[in-house]
Amino acid sequence: MTLGIFQETLGKSLGISFQQIQKYEKGTNRVSAGRLWEIAKLFNTPISWFFGEIPGGEGAKTIVSHATHDILRDAATVRLARAFGSIRDARLRGCLLSSVDALANGEGANA
Repeated sequence: MTLGIFQETLGKSLGISFQQIQKYEKGTNRVSAGRLWEIAKLFNTPISWFFGEIPGGEGAKTIVSHATHDILRDAATVRLARAFGSIRDARLRGCLLSSVDALANGEGANA
């Protein structure tokens, strides 16, 4: 999602169905080393990036923090971030950010 690549597109690039991609994402099916290498090539990233949590491993220094990675797994959050990023009016962006902060902190729970 972060790269704007849909499951169907990724599946076609790998020669598999988008359902298989979904199974990989959910952990229903394991990703083979060869398949992981193909995915890393498509994403133009070193394969070590996928192993960012292995202590002392090359991937221990990840590009995206673990917390950010978890946030970006939610499709609605990614859509919101893309939409927010397309707003050019700084004042409007500030107002929206204040509103979202208030909602997140429970201030808008009764609204």
